[in-house]
Amino acid sequence: MSGLNERMRMVIANATREEDRYKTLEEQTGIARRRWMDFMKGRQRATDDMIEGVCRNWKKCALWIVTGEGQMPEISKDDDTYYVISTPVNAVTLSRDKDGLAVTNVPHVINMREPYSPANFEWGYHGTGPTELAANVLFHFGLSEQDAREFAIDFSQEVISNLTRREDVLPAGEIKEWISIRLPAIRKAKHSKHG
Repeated sequence: MSGLNERMRMVIANATREEDRYKTLEEQTGIARRRWMDFMKGRQRATDDMIEGVCRNWKKCALWIVTGEGQMPEISKDDDTYYVISTPVNAVTLSRDKDGLAVTNVPHVINMREPYSPANFEWGYHGTGPTELAANVLFHFGLSEQDAREFAIDFSQEVISNLTRREDVLPAGEIKEWISIRLPAIRKAKHSKHG
């Protein structure tokens, strides 16, 4: 059985593109690319923050990385069709890389489509990808996972679908305003229908 460090290296090698591996790891985890380079070349052992970063980004591999039990879950560079560049503070940023894949600063915590299809974020129209983004934006800005899931469709229809498909910025103020003003009205309307 391989050790934790070797299992992490296997996941990283399978989940990232070699040409931008260290840049991607730095952007996804906040850990300097030099440290990732040293780790991948065996010059350094994994630190707690590295283990957490990899397990957070490739959740389906987390148990295998830590315990080594069973087989490594299947993972490829194409499992996710976006990657996180930093955590949003003042705004959600949305753009596309040279291959047209979504690039955002929203951590992907909620998969609205599991187990049916791979998770991905989209915007500029209303559908499953935009709803997935909506749920994760709401969750990041303080809603519980249950509420983020429940109100994702509303937020997607009212906000995410109106964003420019190529590139856009969604200011934190707009998100917080929707949560403080629209969410109570939607919640009230939904509960009056059922009660």
